[in-house]
Amino acid sequence: MRIGIISDIHGPLPKSVARVLTGCDAILCAGDMEDESTLPALEAIAPTTAVRGNVDVDGGLYPELPTLATVDLGGIRFLVTHSYGDALPTPPDVDAIVYGHTHIRHNIRNSAGTLCINPGSIVRTHDGTNPSCVIAQVENGTIASVEFVDV
Repeated sequence: MRIGIISDIHGPLPKSVARVLTGCDAILCAGDMEDESTLPALEAIAPTTAVRGNVDVDGGLYPELPTLATVDLGGIRFLVTHSYGDALPTPPDVDAIVYGHTHIRHNIRNSAGTLCINPGSIVRTHDGTNPSCVIAQVENGTIASVEFVDV
């Protein structure tokens, strides 16, 4: 199963990013879409689980979306949130945490051993890397790979 992971879009979805996500079986969006056309554009590519980011909450965009969501994909339970830090304990039934906000890409395990993925931002980063999203491959109930794709 091919899963697209995206966050901190801050505007309409660029065509270059849509091309990267085409062919995904599902998309996880960790918020800060900042444009009403973004979620429909993602959903036109693949079923999308999305949360509101701080910019979406402050701007009143997508009030129907939660700020925290869980979804099971390919035998992996993902927790999707915008802001993630040490203050958020890992629920025992979560295999991976997807988050955004920092505009810095991460693929690390937290102190509980849970995989934490931040795809960075597709428009501007805070660490000098290129704008990016993630393609994660889930096989046989495990996350087989996490690939950062420059956009």
